[in-house]
Amino acid sequence: MSPGANIPGPELDSLSDGSDAADIARLDVFKTGYTALIERFTALTQTTQQLLSSSVIGNDERQRLADQRQEIDRQLNEIQKLGRELTTDINPGTLEKTATREYHTHFAGDISEHRLHFVQFRKTHELLEAYYRRVVNNWNGIAEAFDRARINENSEIRRQITSTALKPATATGESLRVFVERMGRLLRLDAGPAVYSPEIAYQLSTVFTANLKSYVQQIFGGLSGSDRLDPAQLSHQELLGPGTRGAQAGAAESPAKPAPIDDWRLDASGNTPWNQSPHYYFQYDPRVLDQERLKFADVIYADTHMGAEQEFIKSDFILNVSRKARLSEKTDIEAEYVNFLHSFFNLVIDISMLNVDIPPKDRNIFVYHMGPQSFYNLTIKFLQEVNTGALHRRAQGKRVITKFLPGELIKKTIIGWWRTEVLESVPDEERDDPAYLKRITNAVRKMHGTLSEKAIEEHAKLPDSAKAGKSRQEVFRENMSNWMGATNIIIFRRFLKPKK
Repeated sequence: MSPGANIPGPELDSLSDGSDAADIARLDVFKTGYTALIERFTALTQTTQQLLSSSVIGNDERQRLADQRQEIDRQLNEIQKLGRELTTDINPGTLEKTATREYHTHFAGDISEHRLHFVQFRKTHELLEAYYRRVVNNWNGIAEAFDRARINENSEIRRQITSTALKPATATGESLRVFVERMGRLLRLDAGPAVYSPEIAYQLSTVFTANLKSYVQQIFGGLSGSDRLDPAQLSHQELLGPGTRGAQAGAAESPAKPAPIDDWRLDASGNTPWNQSPHYYFQYDPRVLDQERLKFADVIYADTHMGAEQEFIKSDFILNVSRKARLSEKTDIEAEYVNFLHSFFNLVIDISMLNVDIPPKDRNIFVYHMGPQSFYNLTIKFLQEVNTGALHRRAQGKRVITKFLPGELIKKTIIGWWRTEVLESVPDEERDDPAYLKRITNAVRKMHGTLSEKAIEEHAKLPDSAKAGKSRQEVFRENMSNWMGATNIIIFRRFLKPKK
């Protein structure tokens, strides 16, 4: 049996009430919290690295592995990096801050503890699902690299790698898959976007509820759709492990019916594993958007200037856009706001390209590989930096004027705009050509180096009092947005891997 056959992709159709006890038994690793699972994956990468450096490998095997070592090491390092990132993001303090910040994109009114727990639970599911998708892809890559090395089936190194790394990784991945799926069931993701219920305790222990399907049905009065995570949320590559290539080829004569395009979610992935990462997927929540729309009737003013102050004037193009993008006095707030966003998206792209020195010919591929999630983050940051895009409304008996960014409307607009303006402008062969991504990454890396040097110079200029009692890293973290640009940092995080 080849190592690749031991790392299946995310099979998503195994859950039923009949297997509930078996599924709960798979979740033992979560009983002490989320980090135990991350630590298990990290330990498996360390075991793999130790085996590859041990005396178990003979000279012939070492030579066969030589061409694959760089790829194996890259995948192992990626798994470790993902673990570090998830550990930070899933920290209770970080989650609470994130949930508090995002609360009013899901609920109106004052913050309630139970609803805040729902937002935290939803964010945790999102983080774990993205981690699952990527970590399975990494282990698949490791298994495939061993396949390509053509090491003898009976060799000791093959036996040990399979038994002490790849098979445990499969079991750990299965535990994570089941846990994420059960979280999704509590959020009712099988029927569409997440649904809140005041009757559900949105916490880790609830995932262990016996007969979870029946429990959810009793609360929501029955479920529609398939009772599992929707495969359309994952890439086709990730639904098939390396060991299923033959089955995939044999099914070519009877192609599966393509999944319908949902208005609320976007799959902008390509046909290769590297452009099927979470960067290329995006969605909004229609129910949250409906709550935003309820506020539109009370809107009395919208900030829709294009930020054409001197520091934002970068080209004649931006000046032209800023002159024509204004909300009229029509009552259709949403339609006019969408028009404003379409103009603002172009401003975001043009300033970003100028800031990181992307040539005009690479405009479309730059936006495509940035991905809709990073583009959303970039748009929000630009709106905040330029102090525009806010809707002002009367609240609390019309006596108080408040303002808000319609985040879910922005997400919905990005999805529609991405389909017509981005995907139709980038042919499949360009999306899947790594040379284009490398060209973009090199340009971003070059600008990052230039701005890093300037940041070091700025750090040197600081008085000793500003650096007293703080580490160099803390000082840089506090000042990085000013020294390198908050919007640039979003682009750097998307395209550049942090140093080990």
